Amino acid sequence: MPVIGFCAHVDTVDVSLSPEVHPQIIRNYDGGDIILNEALGIIMKRTEHPELPRYEGQDIIVSDGTSVLGADNKSAIANIMTALNTLIKEPSRYHGDIYVAFVPDEEVGLIGAKNIDYKKFPVDFAYTIDSCELGEIVYETFNAGTATVTIHGVSAHPMSAKGVLVNPTLLAVDFINMFNREETPECTEGKEGYIWCKGVQSNQSTAIVTLNIRDHDKVKYEAKKELIEKIRQNFNSNILEQRFLVK
Repeated sequence: MPVIGFCAHVDTVDVSLSPEVHPQIIRNYDGGDIILNEALGIIMKRTEHPELPRYEGQDIIVSDGTSVLGADNKSAIANIMTALNTLIKEPSRYHGDIYVAFVPDEEVGLIGAKNIDYKKFPVDFAYTIDSCELGEIVYETFNAGTATVTIHGVSAHPMSAKGVLVNPTLLAVDFINMFNREETPECTEGKEGYIWCKGVQSNQSTAIVTLNIRDHDKVKYEAKKELIEKIRQNFNSNILEQRFLVK
C-alpha cells in the first residue's frame, strides 16, 4: 500500500494582517451577503464571492474585516489533525503509513520546504491541504520565480534639485508601466501566465520593486524572466547610467 503524506503551511500572509484578529461565527449561514463590519461598511458580497451559496446552512468563521482571519492555512492543520484523530479512534479504517509535515513553506518563498529532511518524510505521494473550496483538487502547478529590482536615484534638496535630483519612485513607476497590463493576475486565469508587481518600497534615494513570475509553460516562464532583464537593460541604456539592478 502506498505511503501517503499530508502537508500544510503554518505561516500566515502578512498582507492586511493585524496584531489583533477578531473572528466571528456566522451560524446557519443563509447564503446571502455577509456583513463583516457594519460600522466600517465591510461586506462580503455574493457577487464578488460566487462560491458562498454552496455553504448555505453551515456555520462559517470569518474575521471582522479589519484583518485577514489567518485560516490560510490553519484550517488545513485542523483538518489534518482531525483526520488523524479519527484514524486513531477508529482503527478499523484500513490505511497505509501516513506522514504529516507542517512547515512555513508558502508565504516566505518555500524556505520551509527546501529544508525538509526527506528521510523523515519517505512518502510515495504527498498532498498539500490548502485550497479554495471544499472538493477542489489541484493536480498541476506552475513555474514560479521572483525578481527584485533595485533602482538607485540621486537625492537632492527640492530647493536646489533641478538637474540633479533623480527620483527613484518615478523611475519605478516608469519601469512597471513597461509590462503588459493584460498579463497580470487580474486579467489572467487557468494556465495563463503573468508578471505581478507584488510591491514597491521607495524613499528619496532608492526604490525596490518586487515582481512575481508565474507560468505553467516553462518556455514562456523563461521568456518572462528574459523580458524583465531586457526592460532593465533598456532603461539603463536610455538614462546612460546603471541605475537598475535585478536579482
